[in-house]
Amino acid sequence: MVTGRPDLQSAQLREQGYRQALADAKLPFDEQYVKYCPHGGMIYKEVEQAMNELMALRHKPDAIFASADKLTTNFMRYCKARELQIPGDMAVIGFSNLDLTDLLSPPLSVVRQPAFEMGQIACELLINMIESKRPVTEFENRILPLELIIRESSVKKPGKKVKAD
Repeated sequence: MVTGRPDLQSAQLREQGYRQALADAKLPFDEQYVKYCPHGGMIYKEVEQAMNELMALRHKPDAIFASADKLTTNFMRYCKARELQIPGDMAVIGFSNLDLTDLLSPPLSVVRQPAFEMGQIACELLINMIESKRPVTEFENRILPLELIIRESSVKKPGKKVKAD
């Protein structure tokens, strides 16, 4: 997993989901396979360093969960620069708001969050607070469903090995 700052709630929740997915698949969690990028992928060198650390491990990962769009695109840039084939050498799944993920090559598997609906609900809640006749002291949390979209980037082809630097 390549993710953002560990003190951000979004990064914490996505890591929690990653851990749960491993547990559901009866796979062990290993902290050395989680790398943090403080700028959330906005700085390529952070993603490059995180990936170099992962590729230096004795048992290199054969798949990456990138927890934000910029992390995903910079991961793909990293693979291209090292001639790592996605998904043959390294599979990837992103966490995305983008509707363009099917246009990438290969088309990107994603956990899609309903960004439009999130914004719509947030605006409705804000308008209700503004129009309230008295101070709002109780706040509402809503959890919207995510959608797992499996595409070519996470479908491993048999017999491929991960290249080392």
